[in-house]
Amino acid sequence: MGVGELHLVRVGVRHTDDVPYRLLTMVQMTGVVAFAAGVPAGLGELDFTVITLGYVVMRVALIAQWLRAAGGDPDGRPAALRYTVGVGVVQIGWLLRLALASPWDGVALVVLIAAELLVPHWAPGSPHW
Repeated sequence: MGVGELHLVRVGVRHTDDVPYRLLTMVQMTGVVAFAAGVPAGLGELDFTVITLGYVVMRVALIAQWLRAAGGDPDGRPAALRYTVGVGVVQIGWLLRLALASPWDGVALVVLIAAELLVPHWAPGSPHW
């Protein structure tokens, strides 16, 4: 079970195991394959384009799952929508990072990793935010 799936369970949404869920899971797996295919270029030539696109594909499928969760669980809707917004904004950042030159692409990398790690702490609606 992935981190996103654990958070779906935490806000009270259970897997429906229906056709849309399975299709979105297949989209996520396609993103994983693309991500993996980009690793040689990322490590060898520092070209992170394919890695980034694969990662964004995975996360867009996760956004769709969060939207489904928001529609299916009124009590968990606020948290699910915050996850949707948080993950979506960070994915836009990953795509924009592709246009940055060195050293700004490295700075953006650190900022975006931090943002990815902060979304799960912000999204559930902690009173500290």
